[in-house]
Amino acid sequence: MELDSRYRNAQVLLLGASGFIGRWVAKALSASGAKLTLVARDKTADEQIFQRWAVEGKTVEADLSALEGVRSLIEAQPPQIIFNLAGYGVDRSEQDPKLGKRINTELPIELAAAIGDIPAGGSFTSVRRLSTEWSGATWQNRDPPNLAVGTAKRSWPPPVH
Repeated sequence: MELDSRYRNAQVLLLGASGFIGRWVAKALSASGAKLTLVARDKTADEQIFQRWAVEGKTVEADLSALEGVRSLIEAQPPQIIFNLAGYGVDRSEQDPKLGKRINTELPIELAAAIGDIPAGGSFTSVRRLSTEWSGATWQNRDPPNLAVGTAKRSWPPPVH
């Protein structure tokens, strides 16, 4: 599975690369020749997944709940493209509403702002579940899983109308 040539040799930061959707995106980007930085929660376990899926790239372990960790990922090797496929609450054991807000809401905002700080610009795509609501210490899924895809190109913050 190869994407078009615009990803060949592009520096890509991929968060959530070992998840279900992330594996497919990582495989396609790898086959297209992208230079991947794959963000892992558990580097050893995720590298095994990447090997099984024939994904080539540099795996780095990071805590996405920490702002400084996210910024340091971007500063270490500024990407041209960021794919945020990380999500919290997909696994029913993930029940912390503060962490859910951090990963699902605050992280994409920080990533969009961070890519806006890269002098050469870049693009940012974030995919997350819609219709997941936090209610106290539990989450409720009101509808079947839906995905929202948002893309920002060096225009953060968005213009006010």
